[in-house]
Amino acid sequence: MASSDSDQRKAEATTALASADDLAAPLDGTSWARLSFPVIGIGASAGGVEALQRFFTATPPSGGMAYIVIQHLSLAHKSLLVDILSRCTSMPVRRIEEGTCIEPDNVYVIRPGRSVTLRDGRLRIGESLEKRGHRRLLYDFLR
Repeated sequence: MASSDSDQRKAEATTALASADDLAAPLDGTSWARLSFPVIGIGASAGGVEALQRFFTATPPSGGMAYIVIQHLSLAHKSLLVDILSRCTSMPVRRIEEGTCIEPDNVYVIRPGRSVTLRDGRLRIGESLEKRGHRRLLYDFLR
């Protein structure tokens, strides 16, 4: 009887995990990006530059993770974040371009006024935030 209870609990746990994956899956029906390394999404407001500097100064450059920095800035702002973060880490720090293939031990910085998603191991730039009418950059990326 105990074995049967254990098997049932395992089946229920597996079903719950599958349901959680379905709930968190991309809304447009695309599949999850399957990568051999972790991707870390970091959100910051315009005032979060100092915290980002401290974070990347303390982060080992060969940890095997990719970092996506999502800072909320309008199209009207020029971002110096790539230059600023490049002085805090020996990892390459690059501005995200459409279709950028992500690699571990790299830092990628969002362009001002845009959203970003990850699809098939590549970063995709969304349309202008002003067109979309919302400012949920980190939520959109993590979704």
